[in-house]
Amino acid sequence: MMKRFMAILIGLLYFVVAVYSQQQGKAALRFDNTYWDFGRISETGGKVSHTFHFTNIYNSPLVIEKVISTCGCTVPVYSKQPIKPGMMGTITVTFDPKGRTSYFSKSIRIVSNAGQSVNTLWIKGTINTADKIEEQYPYFLSSDIRADKLTLSYGQLQHNGEPKQLEIKLYNCSDRNVNMSYSLLDKSGCLSISMPSSLQARSYATIKILASPLKGFYGTLNDKIVICINSVKSPLIKVFGFVTDDMRGVSMATAPRMECSQSYFKLGNIPLKKRIQRKVKIANKGRGLLIIHKVECPMFISTNIREEKVLRQGESLEVVFDLDISYFKRNSWDTKVKFVTNDIQKPIYTVVFESGVGN
Repeated sequence: MMKRFMAILIGLLYFVVAVYSQQQGKAALRFDNTYWDFGRISETGGKVSHTFHFTNIYNSPLVIEKVISTCGCTVPVYSKQPIKPGMMGTITVTFDPKGRTSYFSKSIRIVSNAGQSVNTLWIKGTINTADKIEEQYPYFLSSDIRADKLTLSYGQLQHNGEPKQLEIKLYNCSDRNVNMSYSLLDKSGCLSISMPSSLQARSYATIKILASPLKGFYGTLNDKIVICINSVKSPLIKVFGFVTDDMRGVSMATAPRMECSQSYFKLGNIPLKKRIQRKVKIANKGRGLLIIHKVECPMFISTNIREEKVLRQGESLEVVFDLDISYFKRNSWDTKVKFVTNDIQKPIYTVVFESGVGN
């Protein structure tokens, strides 16, 4: 019985040694990394390459006998000379995306040590075809850089609300690296911009624009972003939004309610180069304090409201509009004046002016 047990034990020991020896043989080359992701590449951007580094951990010199790729689109380049123990070598894998689309994942097998050592490398990526690039990035910021959009709309933003982030995606369609920076025009102070300082040839990047209302800022957000690409200014990227009160501490039971005596003015024909004046009465018909944060007017209209106003329950205020008709060069026009308040039901109240202009 004991002899049988010893025989089984010796057999298992030989099996373990054989397996270990086999595993050691398969591990003759140790790669720093066996996987590479090319990310998003262009079908028309030309071939892309990556170099894998390895070390001979076998106890004698090795020769790479064969490199097998899963398709002809991957072309490995490697040294045919013997590699001494402890020495390093490289295998460069080149992928040609021309005529191919969508996602790819390819394997490359490296055979050495008289066929006893096999390593497998992997490459992958996503290919954007020429047509898709033009569709997905239709706007030129420069001769090198394309963008997916030139306008951003944040809609309505509330004070103390969650910041809102939008993105502009870029693609460098050229064969050279570019340097990038940005500047802001008509800046509200509500935007925070994050973007790379450079973009490599035939590669992608993202500009992240975070909007968070600046304390005391109400009304229209109308910033303009200029991207400088190798010191050349891009077309304007326009950013829109409207900042309102967050209504903290205001409930339906105690809410203020703004009432305006007139919200639409049909002015008829008015001679050019004439200034006219119109008035409305604003009243608080609710229970809580009505705060008029801002009266936002176009450049040719001014009002007697220069700062924030607070109306108690039942109080009213006369608002005077001064219109400079000489601004208009056409026969008819319409424009809007916006009141930004803490009225829950109408945080943005609009008064419309419409007219035909005489001779």
